[in-house]
Amino acid sequence: LGANGWMVALRVIVPLAWPGIAAGTILCFLLTLNEFGILLVLGSAHLITLPVAIYSSATVDLDLPTAAAGAVVMLAMSLSLYALYRQVNKRKVRGAK
Repeated sequence: LGANGWMVALRVIVPLAWPGIAAGTILCFLLTLNEFGILLVLGSAHLITLPVAIYSSATVDLDLPTAAAGAVVMLAMSLSLYALYRQVNKRKVRGAK
């Protein structure tokens, strides 16, 4: 109908693909947030992530209250990202069936 390729991409393709792009981004972030094994093996001593800090608090320092608090924080972050993922997938795209 007279639109060039960029206009078609911006007004048709991107809005239809946006829920999938957003859901994939959230799922990738959620998986990398909770990844533990690779971070423990390949991580540096200068950069400590939350899963490694929880593990170190529980096993090395034997500070179980700190490890439990970190686990609750990580669980809250994971559940909030999962809720966001569910909201993104629940939305309907106008014009698509």
